[in-house]
Amino acid sequence: SRVWSVLVCALLFAFLCFQQVPTIAFPYINLDEQGHISYALHLIQFGNGMPDLDKMRLLDFGTGLWTNDPNFINHPPFGYVLLNQITAFDSLEPSVRYGAVTLWTLGFVAILTGLHLSGSFSNLGLIAATVLCVLLKVPRFGATFSNDSVAFLGGSLVFAGIIALLNG
Repeated sequence: SRVWSVLVCALLFAFLCFQQVPTIAFPYINLDEQGHISYALHLIQFGNGMPDLDKMRLLDFGTGLWTNDPNFINHPPFGYVLLNQITAFDSLEPSVRYGAVTLWTLGFVAILTGLHLSGSFSNLGLIAATVLCVLLKVPRFGATFSNDSVAFLGGSLVFAGIIALLNG
């Protein structure tokens, strides 16, 4: 049945994401990883309230000290607060990304569930969607640390919820 296809594809995706974590140098410098991690660490050090975005700085991963460079991330703190609850920042190691990977995987499950509920995707279609995500290197992106995992999960749940509502 398609439910089994959803589970198998989701497990494959999760496996690929978790396999990527140790292969990506940490801290991951490409994309906007430094800004995301600096934001999360800022909230831990200075409190989980609404930060003054103009005063936030980037953390130098080599020295562990705050730089004078402004943090370019300007998102509300809610995603980072959630990630800080499920991620331990005792040290800057790859393991801090496992919480983000879990959220990406749950989001992927929600997308596959929505596609399954739509009735327009066969088992082969669900597998094709998984292969497309793998080819687009989504597991590699999912293995980085950012609040994008929270946004991905939220959007995926909305998608699955809308399909469920449309199906009655």
